[in-house]
Amino acid sequence: MRSPIELASAGILFVVSFVISAIKPLPQPADYHQLADQRTIFGVPNAIDVFTNFPYVVVSIVALFCVTRLYRESREVLAAFIFGCFFLSTASVSITSSLYHLAPNNVSLVGDRLSIVFSATFLVGVACLKVFGSRETLRVVAISGIYGVSSMLYWCLTSGSRLENILYYVAFQIFVVCFVAFCCFLRCARSMSYKWLLSAVVAYAASKPFEINDAQFLALTNGLISGHSAKHLVIVFCVCAVLMHMLRSGDFSCRSSGSPNA
Repeated sequence: MRSPIELASAGILFVVSFVISAIKPLPQPADYHQLADQRTIFGVPNAIDVFTNFPYVVVSIVALFCVTRLYRESREVLAAFIFGCFFLSTASVSITSSLYHLAPNNVSLVGDRLSIVFSATFLVGVACLKVFGSRETLRVVAISGIYGVSSMLYWCLTSGSRLENILYYVAFQIFVVCFVAFCCFLRCARSMSYKWLLSAVVAYAASKPFEINDAQFLALTNGLISGHSAKHLVIVFCVCAVLMHMLRSGDFSCRSSGSPNA
């Protein structure tokens, strides 16, 4: 029997997908790859957008060492797997995002967004660990991952056609933000660590206006930093906040039942 959280997750994504399929498709903007800050530094094109990806890998490597230490202390395989995959995914974002900004196009964007999909998927798992049971956590991660990858494959296969629609990918990100926030509200009153996780997801949502207003932010800072680069730095904070959530949790123990109330 499927738990309520699994059925709710699958049901919400199914309904959202049905609604999206019934409305006019939203293709990716034609000027999406026209980055505001195109300065070349040391021969690196779009240099600031590239360089602001480096902190991801630094924080992620530190976090992976912490995951290894906590696993040795607790021997909790599931939690180590979820946290490890999350930080491996955020480290890969540093690579795929750098490659995209070196040569912005749809092909390089696929790799960048797939890294983001995996990071977001395992962030859902991180949120589930102390709220739902092990089986529920794995199934919700699977549901989220399948939907996220499918949304990217759909965009990739239909790009440039009249069927192109970026809304499925947008819906996936909104689902992740809402789901993680829901888990945080269930635990925040009893767990300081979940306040760190909530700050991570709030910052992630707040980073989107920076990306949308790329050129405006560059003008606002007198050419110092673009909205896209600022978004990268905000998301570095998100990764740090997830690391703090893991460290403040104190251990890798998971819930053994599906009830969120224990």
